Amino acid sequence: MDKNRRTQCQRLLDVIKPSSLSDIIDAIPRFMGHIDQEPEYFYSFRNPKRPGTITRRRYAYQYYADDLIPSYTLERYLTHGRHMETLAQRLPCTCKEIATVAGHLAAVFLEKPVMRIGRVTPLYLKGKSKNNSFRHYMNSHKCQGVNRFFDASVYKSLWDEINQKSADPKTLAGFKPDDIGFSQFIDWEGWTQQSPKKRIINTTTIKHYHPSAREWEPKDYLMQINP
Repeated sequence: MDKNRRTQCQRLLDVIKPSSLSDIIDAIPRFMGHIDQEPEYFYSFRNPKRPGTITRRRYAYQYYADDLIPSYTLERYLTHGRHMETLAQRLPCTCKEIATVAGHLAAVFLEKPVMRIGRVTPLYLKGKSKNNSFRHYMNSHKCQGVNRFFDASVYKSLWDEINQKSADPKTLAGFKPDDIGFSQFIDWEGWTQQSPKKRIINTTTIKHYHPSAREWEPKDYLMQINP
């Protein structure tokens, strides 16, 4: 990354004072709020006394996802984070923005490249869903030749595949957001796209290519963030 961006990342790290990757992951929800993880924080739900009305929930979600969040730059999130101790409100985001911020902070902290991985559906996100949209973003880094995966965006809830229900990530046995077990929590037949070309993302390989044949879609689904 360029010198200015690295300086901004380091300033935020000076506030977080991490001793591990886990400290960075724990700090991110203190200045960023995922609109799917925290719907009660960002918009109201359907009023059961007025069925059939247009809900504020749907309107607010579309406003955040389509208008507000795309207007925020990485620098805006990093600057906002430096004031996390005195913030009146956190900035809304999706998993993509969290993976971008986490990836940059981790690259500087670990002093090595970090991947931001997009268009995936890990098992812990919503189980073996037939309605697989490949919309999730997360991160990985190489450690002793092995791809280690981490995710700062599932801090409120995730899917417990064994018990077939939503669960608190803090209480799900074996789940560590800073080092997610690939075979136990991530991998399944719908983890990555199989067409138009098969994507290979596992503990040994991350095949970097544009996974969609649709030219209008962004080409940054796999982004290497250098320190």
